[in-house]
Amino acid sequence: MPEVVYVEPEPVPMDDVVYDAVCNQGLAWDCGTALNIAYCESRWQPWKDNNYGSGATGLFQMMLPLHWGLFDGNPYDAYANARAAFRLYNGNGWWPWRACL
Repeated sequence: MPEVVYVEPEPVPMDDVVYDAVCNQGLAWDCGTALNIAYCESRWQPWKDNNYGSGATGLFQMMLPLHWGLFDGNPYDAYANARAAFRLYNGNGWWPWRACL
């Protein structure tokens, strides 16, 4: 019987996630700004939580439970977090991430 070896899949670059989740869908926001914000907020780490107990979670550090209604999936899923960030952006512009601008 051949040996079965588990091979860790290549990680998806987070900039590709943002493009796939939002930018490539023809949705209107500045993708360069969105990429800078995601890096500023989480350093491309979708599993990131704010260490100070604010509830900020994921790639764009969305505030939970305040923003639960914007999610279509797990907040730690980079795609779901990017889509939720886009929904927040639609109502508020870049204001929620003003510290990263």
